[in-house]
Amino acid sequence: MPTTSELENDITALKNAIDEGINNGIAMEFDPQQHLQSLKFLRIFVSL
Repeated sequence: MPTTSELENDITALKNAIDEGINNGIAMEFDPQQHLQSLKFLRIFVSL
């Protein structure tokens, strides 16, 4: 199980990657909130 610090680092890296994609026009019509929700669900599902 990852530590809180590791999870925070992962979340920060993900947010930075999403911001970079949006700012560079790579991610068109991308909803970061919806994507983060799906990742949270996936992490919970995999943890079980």
